[in-house]
Amino acid sequence: VHSWMQILHFDGTPYLEQRWPWCRDRAEGATRYQEFIKRGVLSAGSNVVKDSIHNLPYRCVDTSEWMIQRDLLLKNPISTLFTREDFLANKAEDDKLLLGLLAAKVPIVCNEVVSLRYYLGGYSTNHDGTHKHSETWKWEGSNLTATLRAPKAKSTWRSRCCLGGSSHGLSAMKGKAEPELLPDAVRKAMDDVYYSQFRRATTLPLHPASIAVATAQPQKVAIIVPFRDNQIQRRQEQLDIFVPFLTRQLQRLPSMDFHMFVIEQSDMQKFNRGKLLNVGFKIAKSLGYNRHIFHDVDLLPDQDLVAYYGEQQSSPLHLGARWEKYKNLGIFFGGVVGMSSDDCERVNGYPNSFWGWGGEDEELYHRVVDHGLTVYHPTAGRYTELPHKSTKELKGLVNEQRFRQIAQRVQKPTSDGLSDLQVRRIGEPQHAADHVTRYPVVL
Repeated sequence: VHSWMQILHFDGTPYLEQRWPWCRDRAEGATRYQEFIKRGVLSAGSNVVKDSIHNLPYRCVDTSEWMIQRDLLLKNPISTLFTREDFLANKAEDDKLLLGLLAAKVPIVCNEVVSLRYYLGGYSTNHDGTHKHSETWKWEGSNLTATLRAPKAKSTWRSRCCLGGSSHGLSAMKGKAEPELLPDAVRKAMDDVYYSQFRRATTLPLHPASIAVATAQPQKVAIIVPFRDNQIQRRQEQLDIFVPFLTRQLQRLPSMDFHMFVIEQSDMQKFNRGKLLNVGFKIAKSLGYNRHIFHDVDLLPDQDLVAYYGEQQSSPLHLGARWEKYKNLGIFFGGVVGMSSDDCERVNGYPNSFWGWGGEDEELYHRVVDHGLTVYHPTAGRYTELPHKSTKELKGLVNEQRFRQIAQRVQKPTSDGLSDLQVRRIGEPQHAADHVTRYPVVL
């Protein structure tokens, strides 16, 4: 299996010149660039290279984009000797590796994840000699041998591990459940590698003493809960526990005017958490609520944590950071998130296009980063998760496209969010209790 890559200058800035940098002749590089545009390998204004095994002889798959079983690689080793003809044709080890795999009729798939950063300036792109570290070729008789190659790329592949000769990470790369055979330490290492490719928001702690004054002021807070009954995961039972529990907790906060908006998906499509939360935001704002807490139905806060629900938010507040389950992920912005109306609209809310479990919360995080917003984390309290079968184990409920959607995202999107939210029908609100209204929605 192989992935895609992005091209960066030696200083780390995106390479956006409309010229293929591996061509020694600039005119040839411009021509090759246009060929790749037509083939779908490149897109104008993007530094992403969508490598494929079908682009030979113009383009192969870079060595660092591969994940290969150990036994298979031993049978098809990476080449170390190159002829003068190889040099003139710019044929490197990655070309020969792909040709060898194809000749052996090995099945090959692409996960379409932009997992590799390729920094220009190595021996294959340093045509003008700008970078002196690239003296990497020497003659040995009639053969040209690569003796030294500066580190050209930082692998950011979430599943770049092979254990015992088998690629256990393959299913994760395709957006499916990660195998239980994968040790926790290895899974965490793979996650760290994957998340290292993304920019991070400035994160600041929010201590309990900091919210004492804030909660003394009148608050009008919307608790927005995306919901659909699921007998396998007992979601209705969870809602029946969640509503009275959180109501009691929030009623203990002074001067807090809160209301729970349960936004229920009432169609047969895959669950769309992001779109439901956007619907809830629109409804709550129209009713005068300017602070919003996007809340999963299976998480119950303790008294220390619920005190933060009345905090006057000047920036996004990731309450879900106190959920132990995902605390070791490099990027986690799910579970429970508090935002003001202004910040929600600034980042264009959640994406509408993430159908199935996973990815919409990470996309929201990237939007927060795009706009330079600071994220606050509580320093006290914890969540109790109501028991249910893990969604990861229910393949039909998972968004198998989430990694590709994140890889192909654009910065500061002006669509796919609050700006172009459309639903087929919002049913009559059902007032379940004084502080709770349930809205059936057909997406």
